[in-house]
Amino acid sequence: MKTDENRIDPEEIGAALREVSDIRNFHEIGKGRTSRVYDMGGEKVLKLYRASILFKTIWQELLLTRSAHQRGIPVPMAYELVRSGMQYGIIMDRIAGKEMEALIREQPGIWRELIPGFAKAVKELHGTEVRDGSLPDIKASSISTAGELYPSFCTKEETEKLQSVFASIPDSHMFVHGDCHPGNAMLYDDKIRFIDMTICGKGHPVFDFICMYSHYVFLPSLASDAMCLSKLGLDKEEAGRLYDLFLREYLGLPEDRDISPVKKWIKGIHAARICLAPVLLPGAFPKEALLIAKERAMSFADRIKDGKYDEGFKRKMQR
Repeated sequence: MKTDENRIDPEEIGAALREVSDIRNFHEIGKGRTSRVYDMGGEKVLKLYRASILFKTIWQELLLTRSAHQRGIPVPMAYELVRSGMQYGIIMDRIAGKEMEALIREQPGIWRELIPGFAKAVKELHGTEVRDGSLPDIKASSISTAGELYPSFCTKEETEKLQSVFASIPDSHMFVHGDCHPGNAMLYDDKIRFIDMTICGKGHPVFDFICMYSHYVFLPSLASDAMCLSKLGLDKEEAGRLYDLFLREYLGLPEDRDISPVKKWIKGIHAARICLAPVLLPGAFPKEALLIAKERAMSFADRIKDGKYDEGFKRKMQR
């Protein structure tokens, strides 16, 4: 299939796609908030998205994954866009190894050994600079996407507050995964490779820090203890310690160093970013989570406006 990558016509593209007729013939090997992954054989997998996920989001992941692979980022190669009934999917290389999140869930306490290596791999990921326009600028796109929340999710004033939060983030040209947590990292022979490049781009590393916060602090806070243990293999307190260890390892901060300013900043940026989910990933987060995020984002925006913001820390994070 050949098409102009900058002009997407879902009906035209969709009509030309190969049909994967009976998904029941394939073994499901993974699932997330937006998709399920099936073994296609021959070292290939099918990532099949929920019907609610916008076509342009899936198309974007195909292009972004290819771009990241071409830059030498340790991600699978994405080959083909296909359809299965009313759903769309991407056929890509199968990554050898096991999800780091599964290892953490199955082997209590092993996170203390795995997270330093994961933090190092994320930092190496951020070491790739993107100076051209081949990947989206996450800060700029976040500001633009926030504008699309009016009037369905935000008032005009709330929209402007969200945009002010993103505008406060230092500019950067680092490669950013966009959904960075151990569930999107595969470990094999002591090497880490990343999957799920739906919202990767270039920007400040905080856009990956907020993913770790979401995965190990925010979402567990909305779940029962039993659900948290089932999903992560950790209770809420231990999940919080894992998050702290990641930050300390990435930033090179010792145990006795107060990281609360870092965590408050990340929490505020995270709240604003979650508010974009109705546009970027519709249906991925429950309404309760979105409303909590919006309340926090508004409060954080007010702190920025009133000057109640750790400028010293912000300068340290200017990379």
